[in-house]
Amino acid sequence: MPLFRRFFRYNASTISVAGLEISDTAIRLAIYNNGEFIRDSVNLNPGLIENGRVKDPAELENALKRLRERFAGGQEHFFANVSLPPSAVYSQHFFVPELADEAIRMNLEMHNPFSGEPYADYQVAESSAAKHDVLGAYVEKEFLDGWFLILEQAGIHPLSFEFAGLSLARAARERGAVVDWSWPHLILYLTNDGFGFLVMQNGQPAMHHFHPWSILHSDSRKTETEAAEQYVLKELENLEKVYFHTWGGKFDSVLVSADGISERLVLAIQKSGRWKARLLNLHGLPTNPIWAVACGASLRSHSGKKEISLGNSGWVKELYANEIKLSDFRGYRNLAWAALAVIAGALFLLDGAVYASQLWLNRQAAEISSDTSLAETVGLFNKKLEIERLADVSNQIKTGSLPAGEALTKILDAISAQITLSNLKMGEGMVFISASAPRADYITQFKKGLEGHFQNVILPEETKKANQNGSFSFQITFDY
Repeated sequence: MPLFRRFFRYNASTISVAGLEISDTAIRLAIYNNGEFIRDSVNLNPGLIENGRVKDPAELENALKRLRERFAGGQEHFFANVSLPPSAVYSQHFFVPELADEAIRMNLEMHNPFSGEPYADYQVAESSAAKHDVLGAYVEKEFLDGWFLILEQAGIHPLSFEFAGLSLARAARERGAVVDWSWPHLILYLTNDGFGFLVMQNGQPAMHHFHPWSILHSDSRKTETEAAEQYVLKELENLEKVYFHTWGGKFDSVLVSADGISERLVLAIQKSGRWKARLLNLHGLPTNPIWAVACGASLRSHSGKKEISLGNSGWVKELYANEIKLSDFRGYRNLAWAALAVIAGALFLLDGAVYASQLWLNRQAAEISSDTSLAETVGLFNKKLEIERLADVSNQIKTGSLPAGEALTKILDAISAQITLSNLKMGEGMVFISASAPRADYITQFKKGLEGHFQNVILPEETKKANQNGSFSFQITFDY
């Protein structure tokens, strides 16, 4: 189907973004639409995923496709904020004296728990005149790249990656019933993978600890529930000490979200006499707490905050560098829509062979809608392209004074179905592309296709990398 048809078909109505939760036993999807959450899930065969790592990518891809077909009503693609298993993500709290990105990035590097360079990002939990609370998160590149490829091939396009604790924190902050977030709270949550403990400062996640179920060492005289109660009380005592040494004082109460044993845990915590405890009730969310993470991930596009987004800045890094919120964006929405429509139509008229690019164009336009924030949106040629430039770009394409449209048409013509773009930048007569392919010879074919249209096509051998799932990543540059 030609590019312009796909663009208008997919964007004819408001595009919403789903929340997708990954666990070792199930994949859950939720989307917030017209005041309610639409949900679906697929249970996974035992052993298919262990600690977030996929044992059989083909089987998982088929399961995701079936879920997508049911959930998206036959659509070939949809967009999702992905919540990773907490066991796969390492988090670290630290203080910085000033909110300078360079200083925060240095702290992230100092606390890196992995031997190689991971994907890492941060968000600010709380600020004062003297210091700022920062929560950092890390995930192995190879791990996340594998998940990205599986999801893309299943027709699910990630706009962000976070971990379960952040998704739950968002659900609690935005939907928590009768919670005074001006006081510190600790959220205790149980997933299929283990125990999570999340310290909330002014409604923002400030510290996160997670332990797998294997941490329980119960003897034959204790049930698993009794062992869980004992472990929770011991861990709360440890966290109380950590909290006192980090912030002083103590957290106000423990909010519990644990399917099946929530009430027993609340009662055990209350009986200890050391902490107040109650169930974490969420307005408008399903009463079963197993859905809190997926629903929380789906609310990400409505939050209007700079939040942790793990992954390659070329394909999932959010656009909050200037702290632009939806309220600042509404005045530009119609302009952006018109500009993108003109660009799509102009590209079609330039060549008529612009096709097989729905994924790339739709990802850029995905969030220009009435119920989402600017965080996941614009940047047709460059992820950091300001919205004010869209009108100028479209005008230049119409008048023929901008060769970028013709160049983009030729690029798309050279891309085979086997090439997956992850990043494309155009500027100063040069194009930079980061992509992947299932086989190395497809990369060579792609390079030859580009050489038929462009000059100085360079494919540095050092950028070619074999991924764990058998695919190959590469980078390529050329002049236009």
